[in-house]
Amino acid sequence: MRQFTFSGLAFLLIFTFFSCNDDFELEAPYADIPVVNAYLDINEDDNFVRVQKAFLGAGGNAIISAATPDSLYYNEEGVIVSFGVGNNDPVEMDLVDGADFGIERDTGAFANSPNLLYRVPPSIELDGGEEISITVNRSGEPDAVAQTTMIGPIDMSFPVDQAGLRLANYAQTLSVRWRVSDAARIFDVSMNIRVREFDVSDPSDNITRTLTWVMAPSFRRESEQNLVQLQVSNEAFWQFLGNALEEDDNVFRQLVDFDIIVTGVGMEVEEAIDLANANGGITSAQSIPVFTNVENGLGLVTSRSSGGSFNLFLEGPGAGDTLRNGVYTGDLGFQ
Repeated sequence: MRQFTFSGLAFLLIFTFFSCNDDFELEAPYADIPVVNAYLDINEDDNFVRVQKAFLGAGGNAIISAATPDSLYYNEEGVIVSFGVGNNDPVEMDLVDGADFGIERDTGAFANSPNLLYRVPPSIELDGGEEISITVNRSGEPDAVAQTTMIGPIDMSFPVDQAGLRLANYAQTLSVRWRVSDAARIFDVSMNIRVREFDVSDPSDNITRTLTWVMAPSFRRESEQNLVQLQVSNEAFWQFLGNALEEDDNVFRQLVDFDIIVTGVGMEVEEAIDLANANGGITSAQSIPVFTNVENGLGLVTSRSSGGSFNLFLEGPGAGDTLRNGVYTGDLGFQ
């Protein structure tokens, strides 16, 4: 069940699940290096793990190899990928084509068909706080093993569903609060704003647009407390709305409602970002180390979770006037 709309975490743009980390020496003596990537999510009915191989013998062509599925994926008979939960016996995962589950691989240098993934067995129900292990077993090679802790549900403390927010005063702030397990370290907080646009000459001709405002990308919790709080300027809301819409004398608009979505990821992503930041400055070492939490391999295995407050609306003195006549939205035809 994919019930949340993710706004695109800044850190997922760096360590995306649907990519293969190729920041290593390609032209080198033969070495079989498993690359394992996964963002496991308790909110999803289906979770997947990407396992690829990263090697290129001397004299090979990296571009040709990247576009050849046999160069990216292990032979099905030559590898066993297992999924373990806590102290339970690991369960072998099934190799599937992501296209059969509506998962398309981005076009680019790497072959995008087939899009081979290992599916977490449907019999396994993931819960927050569980210790997860993924093991890649290859004959004659040491096992590649990755471990992570599942992030539990993100429960919104404020605002709650169908709440009214007082955003009219530019000088004040909006407080967003949520509870989450210890494993979640970095969050993306976004707002989906629904605006209905009507044709002035025929109001029955109308559409509803959804505008996504990333309120706080890569927001870090400041303490170990499970209650996390974010303060956002009211004025920033109006600035976004004003920049996202264009003046149009042929339409008038209504602000329908909005949702606030919080998505968190595990400490592995925090460590990866810290490593990149520490080595990304002008005075840094020329060789930037590659983060991995895969023993005897490369890649990033972590978890994520999302929660939200839905169908929120403007309320309070001056809300309508600020929408219709405010500095940022006064010329946008709101009624």
